[in-house]
Parts: sequence; structure tokens; C-alpha cells
Amino acid sequence: MPLRGPFRLHTPRLTVRPIGRSDLPWLAELWADPDVTRYLGGSKNRAEVDTWYEERVLGDSKAMEGLGIWLTVESATGEPIGFHLLNFIKGEPLIQVGFALAAQFWNRGYASEMALEVLRYGFADLGIPEINGIANVENTASQRALEKIGLRRIGECRFPAYDGLLARFVGEREAWLRDHAHARRET
Repeated sequence: MPLRGPFRLHTPRLTVRPIGRSDLPWLAELWADPDVTRYLGGSKNRAEVDTWYEERVLGDSKAMEGLGIWLTVESATGEPIGFHLLNFIKGEPLIQVGFALAAQFWNRGYASEMALEVLRYGFADLGIPEINGIANVENTASQRALEKIGLRRIGECRFPAYDGLLARFVGEREAWLRDHAHARRET
């Protein structure tokens, strides 16, 4: 199931949808915030955001049917709050779930709420056998969110495309679906 066109995932409070060019000014503001990007490899200027969009958002979604990076919005307001993703760890054969939120939306449970639905989509709808999560070892908030959605920490690692030491988390499809039978797609 490709994630282009009218694709959406929903939770009670949030929706993810494809990122369009009209979203790039907002994403440039997100990527310019040093608090948001502290664990994402640092801030990006508008040209770098455009390159990220072309390579990671458009390029990866064409190369990996069903996977992608999507804009996360509050369902009630339509206001962008960040992005969620289900894609390959850059330069690696491992599929990851991930997220980044604007600072004003931290500590509301949004990261784990939508990440749980993205993970459910990956396991139940796409049948992916294993999904990973990575977070800088100093980023305890993201680590808690990955644990909250049912991934288990398996240690620390480094990947060439990412800065710093990373905590690595993993979930296996059969065990996760058994343990999260209540995680059903909301439409």
C-alpha cells in the first residue's frame, strides 16, 4: 500500500499525511529550532530542508513502497506539530519508526500516540517482521516514547549517517501484535 495520494493515519488527536511543498516553510522553521534538532544532527537552513524533502521524503517514499516521512497535524485544528516516519535507517537495511515535534507540542503524549499507530501500521498492514527505533543516548524523552509504544531497548550502537551514540530499540511483529492486540487502526 503506497503512502502517496490520500493516505492518512489517525489517532484520537492526530493525523499524519503526506508532506507537500506547501509544508516546507513550516518544516524549515521546525528544522531551524536548535532545541528540536539537538538530537537530529543539528539545524537545517531552507536549502538543506529542500534537499531533505527531495532525498528523504520524496526519494525514500518512491524507493520504499508503503514507507515514508509524513507531516503530523492536530486533527481538531489541522495545525502542523512535527513529523512521524517509518523508513529505513539512513544507509542501513533496518526499518525504523521515528518522530520529531515542535517544542511547543512536547510533553503532551503526541510523539508516542502517533508512533504507536505508525508502528501498528508497519506491523499489521505492511507485515514488516521487525521495526527499530533509535535515539541519542542523551535523549531520554524519545527513549521513553519508544519504550511506551512497545519497543525494547537492545543496547547502544553507532550508524555512520548519524551523530553520536544511539540507544537502539526493536520490536518483532508477532510478539508486538500479540501484546498490542488493542492497537487497531482508527479511521
